[in-house]
Parts: sequence; structure tokens; C-alpha cells
Amino acid sequence: MSSSTIGAAIDTVGHRDINRIRAAFNAWLSVRWPGAALGNLSAPSGSGASSELFFVEIDNLAGSDGGTTHAVLRLSSEWSVYPTADLENQATCMGAARRAGLPVPRVLAVEANGTQDIDVPFLLMARMSGQPAPDFPSYVLEGWMHDLSPGQQTLLWQNGIATIAALHAAHFTPDESRQCRLPVEGASAMERMLNYWELFHRHANPNGVYDTLSTSLAWLQRHAPDAGLDEGLVWGDASLRNMLFESTNVCALLDFEFAHFGVLAFDIAFYALMDHIMATGFANGAERLPGFPGIHATLDHYEAITGRKVLHREYWLRSALTYSAMSTTRVYQRLAEMGKIEDGDIANNPPLVMLGAVLAGGALPD
Repeated sequence: MSSSTIGAAIDTVGHRDINRIRAAFNAWLSVRWPGAALGNLSAPSGSGASSELFFVEIDNLAGSDGGTTHAVLRLSSEWSVYPTADLENQATCMGAARRAGLPVPRVLAVEANGTQDIDVPFLLMARMSGQPAPDFPSYVLEGWMHDLSPGQQTLLWQNGIATIAALHAAHFTPDESRQCRLPVEGASAMERMLNYWELFHRHANPNGVYDTLSTSLAWLQRHAPDAGLDEGLVWGDASLRNMLFESTNVCALLDFEFAHFGVLAFDIAFYALMDHIMATGFANGAERLPGFPGIHATLDHYEAITGRKVLHREYWLRSALTYSAMSTTRVYQRLAEMGKIEDGDIANNPPLVMLGAVLAGGALPD
């Protein structure tokens, strides 16, 4: 896959008119927090595929020390990657993680229905600082993470596992666990996940043209486990790409758009697999960083520090790969609509290609 296509996939959301957003946000701010003043609003590059981000500086925000509050304004995208989006549930999941001591942005405000001048739902949260795992050029190929010694890379990777384990220990109240279920029917978290995959499948594959997605969904339905399903706060997008670091320590967790009360094994499977997707797919078959353990070593380490067995490993790895393929297919569909790639390139997105190879009898990474 060409580097231009990969670069387009990383920076796929076109921003609304920034002057209009600045005026609309300033008007909302003056009503929400009288006395607060908008200092600056800017649009970062690489805003993301499923939402539109703006960096915001607010002076004299209520509850602050009277200085400047650095925040992030997240607008729901007009092109939905996910079949549903509930910002209030995202905020609830982030709040539960913060109560557990996790470095998660503090939610400052949620407007679930938008406003008269900002016509989509939006969330305002504190901005976190730290070093990201760069997408493009990929951290697999160059940059600060690439330049760490293998021992430091191993420590960083294990710190990521420990952070996910700590998030899984977060406490949900009964009301929160009901509120933050996936937005489908189902008597158990496993049933809801299967029903959610069906919903997502209809969203990403409405005309049934991507046989790989249909075949994988059928496999997940046939082989769904009925035991060993520990439930709790699932981050949903647990990967290096959604963490910020100070040296090898995790200092922020970002992107809770798929966070929910569900089956915990999904998170650690996704974390272990996503790095392979980044190397094999988005970095065109590059070697993973030498200090990063393999998938089963990662799952073993999670088991060792949590005392929680990760059963049905193949199932959860296939679930993680299917989810990645569905969401990336939606991103590539947008790229095609924007004219950045050809329609025929949609089916060549890396996770979908990897999934097809597995369904054809290829082995999952180990």
C-alpha cells in the first residue's frame, strides 16, 4: 500500500470552517461559564477518523486557578465510523477510569445534542501532555519509541499492559454498568457484543460486498464462548496509538469512543494485535520493534499481573481483528468519497487484508 494512502488514512477528517466554530464555541462558552474567555482555538493535523478535534485555550474557566485552561473540543464527525455514538456514555467511562486513578482527560462538558450554532454533539475535555506513538511515519519505522533500547521498549510495552490492567480494575456502579452497555439488546455482555458486531457490520457493509467481514462475523457467532467472560470497563481501543508517554511511563489514555461495560479480554487482545496491524499492514510489512513481546507473551503477562485468565484467545484475537477491519473499512469508505483513494482500494485496507488471510487458513500472529 502506498505511503500516500496510509497518510490519508491517518488524517482523514476535514475540518469545518474554523472561524465559524470559533465564533459558535465562544458564544456557547459565554453562556456556559460567564466570565470565561476564549483565548485560542486551533485545528491540529491528523484530527482522527471518527471525530473532529480542536485545541482550545480558555481563560478564567470556572473551577480553574484563574489561568489558562488547555482543552480539547471533540465534535462528532458528520461521517460516522461507528454505528452509534453516545458522548455521555464516553464521559461516564472516562469518569470511572479517573476514579480508579488512571491518567484520563477530565471531562469539562458534554453537549449530547449539540447547540444551535454547533449542530453536532460535542465533548470538551482537558488536554493531556506527553509523547505519542506516531502514526505517520509509523513508530515502527522511526522516532523516539523506535530509538529506545530493546529493554526500554519492553518496559514501555509492559507499562501499557499494566495500565490496561488498572483500567480493568475500575469500579462501575450498577447504574453506570447498565448505562454504558453496548447500544444493542442482549442478556449478557457476550450477547451484546455479538449483536453490536452485527450492527457494525450493517453499518460498514450495507450492501454485503465485503465477503471477508460477513464470513468473519459468521465465524464469531458460531464460536462465541459461554464461559470465562470477566466483565468490566472495556476501553475498546486499547493500543499504543491511544496512549501518551513520559519516557517509558504511560501518562495519558485517549479515545474512549468505543468504551463500554463488556468483556475485558477484548481489550488486551486488541492491544496485543494492534501493534502487528501497524507493522504488517500500515508499515508495509516492517518488523515490530525488537523489545515488544509477542501476542501470547503479552496475554501471559496480563494474566500474571491480574490473576485473570485470558481464555479463548483465538476468539478474542479474531474479534479484535474483525473490529479493526470494520472500522478501517469505514475510514477507507470516507477516503473514497473524498476522492483521496479509488473505490477499489477500500477492500485493500490492511486489517481487512489480514482478516481475509486468516479466514483463508493463515495463522494469527503469535
